[in-house]
Amino acid sequence: MIRALEILFSLGILDEDAKLTVPIGFQVAEMPLDPMISKMILSANDFGCSDEILTIAAFLSVQSVWVSMRGVKKEFDEAKLRFAAAEGDHVTFLNIYKGFHQSGKSSQWCYKNFLNHQALKKVIEIRAQLVRVMKRFGIQLKSCDRDMQGS
Repeated sequence: MIRALEILFSLGILDEDAKLTVPIGFQVAEMPLDPMISKMILSANDFGCSDEILTIAAFLSVQSVWVSMRGVKKEFDEAKLRFAAAEGDHVTFLNIYKGFHQSGKSSQWCYKNFLNHQALKKVIEIRAQLVRVMKRFGIQLKSCDRDMQGS
């Protein structure tokens, strides 16, 4: 319990008296996510990437989006490579999200790419919920327009 309070204090969610800070503490408390992910979302606007961070947070909130099947390891690995990003898994999530949208959220596209259609629909649902929360907070989303280097 002490460690949890220390983490919340270090994130600026609680003050020295273990009370929620204004506004960040109250905002984090309203978000249906782990406090670290909520703080990441709320801080993302400072870096101009809150739009992308909402998507990443939604992916982190579901089980794996990948579906592996016996006997097709080579095809599975090839599918993963289609979305892979040198920057890491979080950018890979953005690539999957973009592809899913471009496919019209197709279950056939998911099957072809070894992706769990239900999990991706859940990502869309969670992201939409987070967008509503951000609007309620009066926070306008910003996009880095795929500039993952922050330049």
